[in-house]
This record gives sequence, structure tokens and C-alpha cells, in this order.
Amino acid sequence: MIENILLLSLFGCVVGIFTGLIPGLHTNTLAALILPVYAYFGISPLGASVIISSIMASHIFSSFIPAALLGAPDEDTALSILPAHRLLMSGRGPEAVFLMSAGAALALMLGVPVLFLSMKAFGGLYDSTRPFIHYILIAIVAAMIAGEKTGKKILYACLIFFMSGLLGFFVLDAGILPAQNALLPVLSGLFGASTLILSLERRTPIPLQKNSVAAVKPAAMARFAVLGTSAGLFVGLMPGIGASQAVVLTQQVFAVSSAESFLVMLGSVNAADSLFSMSALYTVGNPRSGASVAVERLLGEIGINELLVLVGAMLLSSGIAAFASLKISTRALGVIQRVNYPLVSRLVIIFISLMVFLFSGAAGLLVLLTATSIGILCERLGVKRNHCMGCLLLPTILFFSGNVTNALSLLRIG
Repeated sequence: MIENILLLSLFGCVVGIFTGLIPGLHTNTLAALILPVYAYFGISPLGASVIISSIMASHIFSSFIPAALLGAPDEDTALSILPAHRLLMSGRGPEAVFLMSAGAALALMLGVPVLFLSMKAFGGLYDSTRPFIHYILIAIVAAMIAGEKTGKKILYACLIFFMSGLLGFFVLDAGILPAQNALLPVLSGLFGASTLILSLERRTPIPLQKNSVAAVKPAAMARFAVLGTSAGLFVGLMPGIGASQAVVLTQQVFAVSSAESFLVMLGSVNAADSLFSMSALYTVGNPRSGASVAVERLLGEIGINELLVLVGAMLLSSGIAAFASLKISTRALGVIQRVNYPLVSRLVIIFISLMVFLFSGAAGLLVLLTATSIGILCERLGVKRNHCMGCLLLPTILFFSGNVTNALSLLRIG
């Protein structure tokens, strides 16, 4: 039995590494595909759950590569594009992947003991936070916008927030796109395609890359990993808030400004969020992600033994994926440097468009074009790109304030 679990975990790890390299291919989609077929291969429900958990963990690490090196995000890495792109254009592309991977690995090491020490408190805190979520998010948004300081920039920030928020509202709540892929064109446009188009305008060649990781001291890295892990715990406690919202919240509250510290924190938030969202099946009896929904359907209520197996599978897969991602990123950069970078940018834009069309059709391309225009406008107005996270924050605020009746499942409202 132990050997089977190890083999299934390794299999899930390999699948997750591969899928993380393909923007738009989310672990939730893979989990949904595993449900109807696992029994045909003689795999038990626990074994299928191990595969899903391993895919979710390893996917996090490899998804940092297209986000950092190509500007092609998924839901959890969209905010990394600008800081990672700055490092790439200063010859520190490998460092961007290393920082996110290190943050994720540290978060898992910190998160496991925190998880098991705080299990008893989860249920009460989870229930008590629900009535106040929209007030907390409104305060966060107000602080984000006020951070622009000048009156003109504050007005521009409001414009970008509400434009992206309305786009997110119509896409998530109106059902104009398939629910499981609704965020792909939104986030790819706001953060990915818009950044690539702007870089094409500047015609800056990708510089020679250095393999230095000395810019962030271990103590500083640990500090921001603790912040990210705490934010991931916060995500696990508060229904309706995902990793992206938690990153915005933490960045605003703790004034995280440097690209390096932000990338460490973003990696740790994503890893901690995955850990706590899976463990929420045991701690609060409520799935907090698409992957954990699939596990709930497979196992029903899980006990401490099942939780230990799933967490162990996630840790094993994460260790392998962290090492593999660093190796893959170094090789990928070697290839990118030997070709025309503007050509690579154009090919990535075409690839993103094809993925959006494949998963979301012509309506998805229209959403992608709209989101890209908002992302470019944000840059032209000179305000921070995190205001584009209104695409997730505004729908969440409206839902929890009682002004939206449809369930926005992609925001993991529980």
C-alpha cells in the first residue's frame, strides 16, 4: 500500500510539473478529468486523491516558469509577472523562479506544523469571519487606492479598479464563458498579454542572465515566507478569498515593495493556500478549491489518517518539483536567449490567444482583448497594476454584501 501511494504521488508530481508549464491548464480541470476514469485503472479513491494532491503541489512550482520567463500567467501567478519581468530584463530571470520556488518551499515547511497546531481553532474562526468579509475587502481596496497618493493617480486607480471589477463581474457572474475557464482570458489579458505588448514597444532584447541569488538574504527571505504563509492561513480561514486577493492584502498591509520580497511572498502564499485549502476538508469540513472538491467527492469526510497521507504526498511532490523547476528554468532561459525575444513575445501572445479560444471560444477572445486593453491603460496612466485585481475583489465584495445571488465558484466561496 505504501509503495502504491509513493508511485501514485510520483506520477501526480510528473503530471503537475508538465501542466504547470502550460498556461491555462489548471489543476481544477485535471481533477475533474480524473474523477470519471480513475476506477478503470484499478486506482482506489485514496490513490486518486493522492494523485490530485500531488498534481496540485507540483503544478505550483512549474507554473512559476511561464509566468516569470514568458509573461504567461495562470490564476495564481498573474501578480508575479511585472516583478519577475523586471528581474528578467535586468539579467536575473533565474533568480525570479528561485525566489518564488524558495518562498513556496519555505511555506510548506512552516505551514505543516502551523496546520496541525491550529486545527481546533479553524472551525470557529471560519464561521465567525464570514459576515465581515466584504468590509475587510473594502478596507483593503481603499488602502490600495489611497496608496497612489496624488489626487489624479487616485482617480486613475479608481477607474482601473472598477473597469477590471466590472469585467470580472460580467465574466464570473453572467455566465458568458465556461465557468472552469472564465479567469484565463481575464488574467492573461490584464497581466500577461498587456505586459508582452508593452515590452514589444520598447524592443528591449533579453540581456545575458546571471545565476546569482544573492540579492535576498536568508533572514529576509524567511520573513517574507512567514508573511506569505500567514496570508495563506488567512485564505484558508476566510471563505471567498483566494491566493491572489491574499497577496494584494499582504502587500498593502505590510508595504511589500521590492520585486524580490514580493516574489518570495507570492510563492509562499500560493503554496500555503494549497496546503490549507486541502486540509480544510478535515478542519472545517468544507472544500476550498476545485482540487479539494474532487477529493471530497472521492473520499467524503476525511479523517486524520487520510489528511496525513495527502499532506505527505504534497510535500514529496513539492520537493521534487522545486528541484525540477529550477533546472527547467535554467534550460528554458538558455533557449530564449538564443532566439529573438520579440519573436518569443509574439509567439507567446499567439499561444495565449489560442489557449483562450480553445477553452473559451470567440467570447473568450473578446474578453482577452478587453482585459489586455485595461492592462495597457493601467500602464499608460502610471498606476500600480495590482488595481487590476478588481476583477476578483469587486465580485467577491458584491457577493458577500448580498448584492449578487449567483455562486461565484471560481472565487471559492464556501
